Amino acid sequence: MLQNFSSRLQNASARLSHSLNRIGLFCILAMIVLTVSDVFGRYLLNQPIDGAYELTEFLLVITVAAGLAFTQVSKRHISVEFISSQLPPRTRKWIGCFSSSICLGIYVLIAWQSVEGARVQYQHGIYSVAFGLPKWPFYIFLALGCGVLCLVFLADLMQLLSGKEERI
Repeated sequence: MLQNFSSRLQNASARLSHSLNRIGLFCILAMIVLTVSDVFGRYLLNQPIDGAYELTEFLLVITVAAGLAFTQVSKRHISVEFISSQLPPRTRKWIGCFSSSICLGIYVLIAWQSVEGARVQYQHGIYSVAFGLPKWPFYIFLALGCGVLCLVFLADLMQLLSGKEERI
């Protein structure tokens, strides 16, 4: 039963992370176009794009939040396998459980604080300087990205505990 739930959670979190990653890729493309246009306008036309720096900051938040879970699903985060590959499988399993649990706890806290930050930003009506955009939606998107990452860590933890497959 744990294996079945684990695989379903893993599939759902993988689909969510792929969808978020596409949003992040679009934001990278938007940042490239915005930056090139701003540089072109600034140095060739003497007419920079107002608020380009601020808009790039917002797009960067979305890009990073969107890529967190995808990177974990793809197992592309930095890991030190030199030492762990020398350990017995059972020890690697428990190290994986411990690290997944710690990461899950940390990102639950980050998601929670992002929601709290969004609430404060919304209540105080804080807007960006250049465009007058509310800042709270970007906090919510960060919480969403961290929440999907938490699902991935939970799926990894459940998979390790079920003994189905070793994933560190």
